[in-house]
Amino acid sequence: MPDVDAIFSSESYGDYLAEFLEVKHIAFDLKRNSFPVSASAILANPWQHWDFIAKTVRPYFLKKVVLLGTESTGKSTLAEKLAGYFNTGYVPEMAREILEKTEDCRPGHLTQIAELHAKEIMKRAKDTARLLFIDTDINITRSYSTYLFNQPLHVPEWVEEANKAHLYLFLEPDCEFVQDGTRLPDEERKKLSLFHKEQLKETGIAYFSISGNWDERFKKAIIIVKEYFKI
Repeated sequence: MPDVDAIFSSESYGDYLAEFLEVKHIAFDLKRNSFPVSASAILANPWQHWDFIAKTVRPYFLKKVVLLGTESTGKSTLAEKLAGYFNTGYVPEMAREILEKTEDCRPGHLTQIAELHAKEIMKRAKDTARLLFIDTDINITRSYSTYLFNQPLHVPEWVEEANKAHLYLFLEPDCEFVQDGTRLPDEERKKLSLFHKEQLKETGIAYFSISGNWDERFKKAIIIVKEYFKI
């Protein structure tokens, strides 16, 4: 260690540490009147003390919620609505940034989508408080690779790390089907939903299933998030 002249702390054990190092201890706000927080308090309840956490550390405490499901199940709309309700951020799907129609997809597109999506997750995690809602993730992109091309999707480790989440919500295809000209036919999207579930089961991803109309999905998702994170 470099030379130390003094220790500044808000801890009573600062005296002992200073004595051990043979330096001066300058105590500050021992009763925590000015700043009612401590490292222990932050670790016990990071959400409550979010403003005291350094910005570079906040992504570690951030909770990620991923919305899974087949096409036209309301993932994009629900992610945005939940972010608004909880006053936080969300990550949109990146597939439409790469190609317009699902049927135009090629294996190389999926790698591009996975990496672009992971970069967006990492970017938004830096400026988001407490919760981050994510529309689709690497598990679904992998499922598409198997479903469309019968081949696995290999991505860099940093993409895997960016996609790790705490809670998964799977949107069932029992809602109104909206064909915007870019999606698979209704019968095939239902088939794809079952395929996604099978892939998630093989991967060991546990999720909460959400069904019903658009409003019911929104209300159910709020309840699950609140109960799961005890907020």
